[in-house]
Amino acid sequence: MTSKLRWSAPAWALFTTRHATETLADDLPLAVTVEQMGPARILHLGIGKGKVSIAIALGKKPNATFTVRTAAEGAACVDALATWLGVPVPPPSTGAVAMPPPVTVGVIDMGRGKGQRHVWQLVQIVLGYEARFYLIWRVAGTEAFLCEHESGNRESLIAELAAVLRDGTREVSAAQPTNGHYFVFDGERSNVDTRAWARKLHLEKADVERRLEAAGRAHVDPLYAQIETALDAWPEDPRGAATRVMKIPVYGCVGAVWGSIAHRDPATLSTQEVAALHQKLRSLAAADYVQRLYHQDEVHALLLR
Repeated sequence: MTSKLRWSAPAWALFTTRHATETLADDLPLAVTVEQMGPARILHLGIGKGKVSIAIALGKKPNATFTVRTAAEGAACVDALATWLGVPVPPPSTGAVAMPPPVTVGVIDMGRGKGQRHVWQLVQIVLGYEARFYLIWRVAGTEAFLCEHESGNRESLIAELAAVLRDGTREVSAAQPTNGHYFVFDGERSNVDTRAWARKLHLEKADVERRLEAAGRAHVDPLYAQIETALDAWPEDPRGAATRVMKIPVYGCVGAVWGSIAHRDPATLSTQEVAALHQKLRSLAAADYVQRLYHQDEVHALLLR
């Protein structure tokens, strides 16, 4: 470990210097291969004796989706990362599963470094408020580094990585009871209390629901159409269809597709698996609309149209 004014990854000099007043772990070099699929960069990383693939989509809503072949490979990654940061490996969850499902998390795009043909990309991957790290990779796919964000959050970071890569589950609190008046759109529950908005705007509760439903249809119908068109072509051109779905402007589409085809040929998906992907994509499109309703100004504007 070294106290330093900036990280030691060779790529870091191509980005803005980060001044540190704490002791940071030395950057961890990784084996990497990179492929492009639609808008996503797929990074296949060797971490210790384990392997993980991360599909990173940088755009309006950057995100990254983690996938591992087996829980054993994910556990090997966690062991190596815990050793790197000098913290104990957390015990397995009682609800651990044999095959951890894909997990999509937030990403902060921190740009590309300038270096002519030696181009590097830097992102901050956010698993939780106190669980984040930096990933730097050469776009040509020959080098990559993990860099620590804050030394005080090491145990939180490893706990989150264990949940994502090894256990495939985490403890969740019980759902909060509702008053039965929250607006639900295509199975996705919003935080809009229709009765409260009806009182506020002197409308009937049914009018509030009808206006929000109409706005939702206008939002999702074009997205549903893109999903249908792309998946209809899956039997003839699976990879092309997957690439087109990844381009649909909905948060999580890249992760849903990559989670379905990671470590396998898209042509091997069964009819049932394609149908499950179809349902997942529609749910994401509906959730994309519901996310708009978390902003009260947006709800107010929709109800006064």
